[in-house]
Amino acid sequence: TGAVDIFAIPWVVDVVERVHASQAPAFSGLLSYLFAGDTPLAAHLGPRSGPVWHYWLPAYAREHARFSPGIVLLTEMARHARELGVEVIDLGKGDALYKRRLTNGSVEIVEGTLTGTQRAAAELRLRRVAGRAADRTPAAGYLARRSARRGFA
Repeated sequence: TGAVDIFAIPWVVDVVERVHASQAPAFSGLLSYLFAGDTPLAAHLGPRSGPVWHYWLPAYAREHARFSPGIVLLTEMARHARELGVEVIDLGKGDALYKRRLTNGSVEIVEGTLTGTQRAAAELRLRRVAGRAADRTPAAGYLARRSARRGFA
């Protein structure tokens, strides 16, 4: 797909494995699957923190995309959420079509950065401008993969 392979980054794999292994009342990793017979169609791994389930790492079999297996899995997750003590499935930031179709509420999110010096603020602004410019170049996919191999996301 040209997307960065986040699982090529060692610290990402470590975090995902730790979340999956966590099974405490206050925090646990929940792994969900959707099958057609023996064929896996979609999967999701996300942390549950108290009554909130964070929609985190969804995946689906692209050869079955026309059947929307990811949406079917998310719908089934929502159907069984109460049994797990989940009151909210947090789909995260962004305005993806599936979020607009499935969301029944939202929470406003504000992002920002606090820097200690004007120089640090200027460097951060420069990095962001350079990053946005790089994202618009034909080499964007190459740059993202190269950064990922070096442990940057």
